[in-house]
Amino acid sequence: MTNSTAQWEQALLNKVTSNGERIAVVENRLNKIEEDLSEVKQTTKKIESLLGGLKWIGGGVVAIALSLIANFAYSFLG
Repeated sequence: MTNSTAQWEQALLNKVTSNGERIAVVENRLNKIEEDLSEVKQTTKKIESLLGGLKWIGGGVVAIALSLIANFAYSFLG
């Protein structure tokens, strides 16, 4: 094996090693992003549940308000 071949092989090995290290870093970052996304999904589900409850409460408040207005109008007219 000639010196230039050995240098070429070493350069190629260094490049492969460098690329492998970069891939490992990307994989770690991707895992972190997946964990964060999972937390965001859980939070979103909680918010959607809360909004659903607030819709029911809001609907009840509107129904009570309309009932009071109708009762007031009926007593005022009658």
